[in-house]
Amino acid sequence: NNWTTMGSMMDETDKLRDLYEADKRDPAAIGKEYKKIFDLKRQMIVEMLTTQNQIEDLLTADQRAQLKDMRQKMRSMYDHYPMH
Repeated sequence: NNWTTMGSMMDETDKLRDLYEADKRDPAAIGKEYKKIFDLKRQMIVEMLTTQNQIEDLLTADQRAQLKDMRQKMRSMYDHYPMH
């Protein structure tokens, strides 16, 4: 599902670029375009989380525990990353 949404988001980003490149920028039109892009991004996040939940529902309790542990380790590594 996200491939279609990503394509739509790219189309809207192109429109946004065109609005910024206009001789006179229209703040209201630019704001509407950002809203469309943010709504598409939000839709992609919901789809991703729904898919992750469906996958995790297939895991055993031990596999879910291992996944949780791996996520915590990744988060810990990210928290210590100098550019964070």
